[in-house]
Amino acid sequence: MYRVYLDWNVISNLKRIDVEKFGQLRLKIKENQDRLLIPFTTAHIDDLKKSLKPGMSDDLLLKDFDLLSEISNNEFINWTKNNNTEPFIGEPNAFYYENKDSWINQNSVDISNVFTSLSSTFNEIGMNSFGETFVNLFKSMPLGDFFPKNEINKTFNITSDYNNMWEFLNVFAEVMNGMLNKKEDFLKLRDNAQNNGLHDIARKSANWEDEKVFDNIDEILKSLGVQQTTLELSDFVVKQFKKDKATIYDEFTTLYLCLDMIGYKSDKLSKPMNTMTNITNDGLHSFYGAHCEYLITDDKNLARKSKAIYHKLGLPTKVLSTSELVESFDEIIPHKYKNYSDFITDLIYILSPENFIEENDFENGLKANIFQIPHLAFDFFNFAIQTYYPEYNTTEIVFRRAFKNYSRFIFHREVDTLIAYVLTVCGYEITDAITTEVRNTVTKEDGMFLVIDTDFYKIALANDDYKIKLVLMIDHEKADKQIEKQENTSP
Repeated sequence: MYRVYLDWNVISNLKRIDVEKFGQLRLKIKENQDRLLIPFTTAHIDDLKKSLKPGMSDDLLLKDFDLLSEISNNEFINWTKNNNTEPFIGEPNAFYYENKDSWINQNSVDISNVFTSLSSTFNEIGMNSFGETFVNLFKSMPLGDFFPKNEINKTFNITSDYNNMWEFLNVFAEVMNGMLNKKEDFLKLRDNAQNNGLHDIARKSANWEDEKVFDNIDEILKSLGVQQTTLELSDFVVKQFKKDKATIYDEFTTLYLCLDMIGYKSDKLSKPMNTMTNITNDGLHSFYGAHCEYLITDDKNLARKSKAIYHKLGLPTKVLSTSELVESFDEIIPHKYKNYSDFITDLIYILSPENFIEENDFENGLKANIFQIPHLAFDFFNFAIQTYYPEYNTTEIVFRRAFKNYSRFIFHREVDTLIAYVLTVCGYEITDAITTEVRNTVTKEDGMFLVIDTDFYKIALANDDYKIKLVLMIDHEKADKQIEKQENTSP
């Protein structure tokens, strides 16, 4: 299935069926439910919540949840405590009401509460005074002659005085709360950062090519005496908080925020309720979009930052506007195979020189030609490996799904849809029983289901290291005899 990530503004606008592009997109989604996977995330739910004005009825919230449920088919992806993105199934309103306190509210940082909680933890294990000791330690710790107080005050626009580490931690926590929840505080901080010579980034970047963004920014930084690249500066920020436990989630979202902070396509935060969290949420949309084939957004700043980051990190996700998706829909998601003949026609194209990317040599003398499929064969596979076995005069063609983006998971619906698609093309009548039988077979270790078994060719769905592949075997000698037989019997 084609994974297409729609940001919240696009999904919300699908209610506006009177607007041609949104009406057409909603119809395309409805007509291609078995070919599209459009996941929702916590970023959608957070945006949805922020779009409600104080005092508005929960009925409006529930209508938006119904729309999100319809578009996403209740398929949800989320970065988890296991430090990876995992797939889930469930209604958006259930996720919201069960988890809203943990992902909707931006909880204020209160240093005193942090150490009160710490004290309670130590009390439970019999170390009653440990938390209090930490507090006293910080209160007695002078800032020292080398503490860059003036620089910190200037950068973060701090006006409150502090004379020891405890007071500094409390003042800085207040600054961070202001950045998260008060637009003015964040904009002041961003302006302070850009006033140090970074305004050239905003001024010169209008026509930068996506693949040149980071190179151009790095040149400007270098002219200001900064030796680190943008990526190195972002990594430095991450490591200050995460030390050795930085994840792709931390690295990506921090890089997105860094681009905004230094002036590349900075979000203007034009609405009264906008805060820094609008930018961090856009960063989440961009991050989760990197798990899909396409990110769809009409937010030009989100689109440009995402394109730059995807290119820099080598992520193949393509960024399109709603209009671009609607206009090119039939090209980027080509027609389905109606029968086996359609598949063979596409196979000839897949194995053409224009899709060839490399040849692998094996120790036994065999060679494998690898082809990158420009679409998804059977709406799933993106690589084909062709190997000829001279000893048997047989060619093996293996179709695989290789994730070059951040995704490392497959939804159950993707497996079932693939099975039904392959079986249909090969002439099967689809029932729940046959789909279940094949799924149970090919999801087992080394499992294989022979879909077609003739004298001269075989097609099988198989499990290889818990990854589904499609295998086509052609016996050339028997195939030649079959062709000769058909020619002799034809009128």
